[in-house]
Amino acid sequence: SAEGNGQEVTNRWRRGSYDQNRLAYPASCVKLTYMVSAVQWCLSQQMKFNCLDQHVRPMIMVSSNLETGVVVDYVSGAPNLAHHQTADSTFYQWLSKRNYTQDWMMRRGLLEEQVVWHKTYPTNSGVLLDAEGLAREMFGDNLMNTKCTASLMAEIVSGQLFPEARQYFLDMLYHPLDNGYTTYG
Repeated sequence: SAEGNGQEVTNRWRRGSYDQNRLAYPASCVKLTYMVSAVQWCLSQQMKFNCLDQHVRPMIMVSSNLETGVVVDYVSGAPNLAHHQTADSTFYQWLSKRNYTQDWMMRRGLLEEQVVWHKTYPTNSGVLLDAEGLAREMFGDNLMNTKCTASLMAEIVSGQLFPEARQYFLDMLYHPLDNGYTTYG
């Protein structure tokens, strides 16, 4: 801490969020969790933190749903089970693997009641069938809340999470304000 204008100044991040615990369908915001779990997966394989960059970068930079599916398949080791539509032991083994991102977030204290293991659609698996379709039918859509998402973003930006990958994350997340889609007025 340092003194400034008679008030104590700290180097702590402050998180704000609106309706912070309400779960909602996150659309492409779920890709933030997959970006981070991709770095975790690469490091757990003793590879460079950006070993999945050819898929992660388009997932984030252009919001590619197809590449999101590839990232989910890589990190979970559980691509869709073709022609599998039964909630049997094979399905639950697959589901356990597909929980890679959720399990990592839970260990970080960032999961709470969120659901973050479905791919975004349309995806590399094609239409919503087979094990992926059954899982969505049984457990619903991805769900996130603003509190955990803001905490994850604060950990990324501050470098608290994978300091070696901080600039990598920031480079992908940066978008100019005046990008041709912005309107002023």
